[in-house]
Amino acid sequence: MPLHLLRVSINLSRCDQGKATLAQTVTSLNDQVTELQKVLVGIGYIRELTDKSSDHVLSFGEKLSAIVINGALRDLGLRTEAFLGGRCRIVTDDHFDEAKPLVSITGQSQL
Repeated sequence: MPLHLLRVSINLSRCDQGKATLAQTVTSLNDQVTELQKVLVGIGYIRELTDKSSDHVLSFGEKLSAIVINGALRDLGLRTEAFLGGRCRIVTDDHFDEAKPLVSITGQSQL
């Protein structure tokens, strides 16, 4: 299935309450899917899936989940923000596919 079919399409006119939250969530999801598409095209060009690029692809599941959960919590009236990528500054070891947080280093980072 072409990746462009995975784009989120929601009829915003059907949802009066939480329209802004929904629009923001859909925009964030579309941004991540667009970025994932670029990554997959790049992997296709070089015809090689390294451990590092595999982890990068897998990270999109976490990012998309964070966006959806953030949107649901905001729709409930909670003040939340989804932290994607390096915004949390969680430092991990180099064990691809099973990275562990380096708590001593992460604890020194500030948001």
